[in-house]
Parts: sequence; C-alpha cells; structure tokens
Amino acid sequence: MSSRLVRLLAAITTTAVIPVAFVALSTLPSSATSYHSSGSVTFQGAISGTLKVSPSVNSGGLPGCSISGVSRSGSSEGGTIVITWNNVKLKIGAKNETVSFVELSTDVSAFGKSYSMNEDASSHAGVSLLAGSATYSSISGTATTANTGVSGSENGELKSTGSSSAEVKVTAHWAGCAQPRV
Repeated sequence: MSSRLVRLLAAITTTAVIPVAFVALSTLPSSATSYHSSGSVTFQGAISGTLKVSPSVNSGGLPGCSISGVSRSGSSEGGTIVITWNNVKLKIGAKNETVSFVELSTDVSAFGKSYSMNEDASSHAGVSLLAGSATYSSISGTATTANTGVSGSENGELKSTGSSSAEVKVTAHWAGCAQPRV
C-alpha cells in the first residue's frame, strides 16, 4: 500500500472516530464523571441503622447522592435530592435484614432554605423514604439545603404510607451530590 493511501486511511479513521468518541463521552450523565459525595443518614424506630452516603455510583447505576427534577421559579431553583443505597443491612422491626434498595428523597421548591417537614409538601420540604417495599412520608422536622442543593441536612419524623402506623426518625447530612448538567 502506498504511503499516500495509508495517510488517507489514517485521516479518515481519525476524523470518523474522534467525533464519535467525543459525542459518546460528552453525553455521559454527570454521575459518571468525577463524583465525591459524603455524609450519613441515621434511622431510628420501625427502621434503624446508620448508612454512609456513597461516594460513587451504586451498582444499579444510580449515584449515591444526586439532584433530579431541577425546576426554576422566578430567581429560585429547587428540585429533589435523592440518596440511594443498594443491598444494605438495617434493622427492620426487631430483625436485622439486608434491604435490596433504599431511597431517601427530599423535595424542595427552592434550594438554600430551611423547610418544615410536614405533610403539606407544596410549601414545605417533602421527604420520603423507600426501604424495600415499605414507604414513609414526612410528618414533622426540618430540612435545610445549600443554595445549589448539593449539600444539606434534615432531622425529622416520617410515617408509614401503608396500613401500619410505623414511624421512622431520620437524621441526615450530605455533601457533594451530583448535579444534572443543563
């Protein structure tokens, strides 16, 4: 093969592969790039135990801590802080169990504020907990987020949304949550 043909094939390959690689890399979710969340969540009551906020992407592909559903209202930006765990040990009732999926979600209309955690999530922080098949919703307490939502804390009571009257106290703090790129 002539050196001219080799250079032509190399040029074609380079111009075809590099843009495809660039497009593929640029469309990765923010959770797949550098990610360093931290913190912990302690549950007491019907569910008990302390879980560390994962510093990386969980095996299910979800980041340990991320922000979703970002919306803007006037000059305020709000959304949902979602902290997830896979296959963790918690005490459920009186039994130690491995729970396949746990999600703690905190929905606020504007980041950078403190909110009362009650059942009226339209003007307050709506906090929910999914632990296996059990779901809980906030009834009292306080949730606070930083201006961007990447860090915050909460301390409050959640009540079962099912037929039981079980309650869970949640004390949480987090930092470095993955933000969506817009």
